Parts: sequence; structure tokens; C-alpha cells
Amino acid sequence: MIEANRRKRPSPALVLAVIALIVAAAGTAVADQGASISVLSKSEKKTIRKIARNIANRQITARAAKLSVRNAKRVNGHDAACPAGTTLVSGYCFDIAPRGPVGDVYTASDDCRSKGGFLPTTLLLRSTDGKVDLGRGPLPDSSYTDSIHDASADPPQPARINLVFNGGGILTVDSHTGSEYHCAYPLVR
Repeated sequence: MIEANRRKRPSPALVLAVIALIVAAAGTAVADQGASISVLSKSEKKTIRKIARNIANRQITARAAKLSVRNAKRVNGHDAACPAGTTLVSGYCFDIAPRGPVGDVYTASDDCRSKGGFLPTTLLLRSTDGKVDLGRGPLPDSSYTDSIHDASADPPQPARINLVFNGGGILTVDSHTGSEYHCAYPLVR
């Protein structure tokens, strides 16, 4: 008798069917609201569009008060351009001419950081090929990257570093091998 009083749960198919029915009915109601616009006269539609455009323009102006054509080349009060001696590639400013050579990658990295820049990754530096002088390869006429490889070995070996040179070539050498380098800088500093 206890089982006779229990209600059966609806099947998953019934639940989905009810949801589909609700969605279909709601879609028809939304479409019906849009149909009432078609009964407006041409001048009424024009007035509605004008009001909507004015509201949108006021909101854009309020949110972007500091933006203007006059400020188009500035970001947060700073010039959005690369300084002299650098060129824009892939959203970063790169030294056009190589720096160095220096005795190891760590010295190059420290020098870039002291100037507000960084040593680029292998692929980022490789993307500058033809736009900056990456050297003709091999050493020291190539450019350091920040890509240091763990040289865990038995016996321990020195860390290895990627170098890039003109033509997209990549060398992997000991991190204490002397080479030239290019610093990369954010567009806005």
C-alpha cells in the first residue's frame, strides 16, 4: 500500500518535451513583439532610430571621455610609438642594431632589463628576421634569446641557450658562449 501512494517521477523525455514546449512558446511571444514594429509609420521608425542612436552616442562618450583622434597615438599619457633606434614588430619595439657582443646570456638579459626591456623568446626574435640585423651566424654574429634549456645530465652540463641569426636560423650553444643580442621593449613604457 505504501507503494501505491508514491508518485512516479516524470521520465527524462517528458521533462525535455515540456522544456521544448516552453521554449517554443516563448520564442513565438518574442517574435510577436517584433511584429508590432512593422505597423509603425516610416517617420515613427526614423524617430525611434534617432533616439536609439543618441542614447548610444551619449553612453559611448561617457565611457570613452579621454579618447579622441587627437589622443590616438597616446596610451595612458605616453606616446604609443617605438623610440629611436628601435622598430615595431609583433607589438614590441626591438633594437634595430645588435648590442654587444657580451660574454654570456645573463649579462645580455641584465642589460635589457636595466633599459626597461627583455631578451625575446626564440620565436619572437625569429619573427623580426628581415626587419632587424640578427647577424649572419655563427658565433658571435647571432643574437641571444631568453630560451635556456635545462642541461640535466650525468655528469652535469652547462645550460644551453638558443641564438637566432638572419634567415631564421637557430643555434643552440652553451649559455656562457659570447654573442650579440637585441632587447625587446613594450610598445608603451
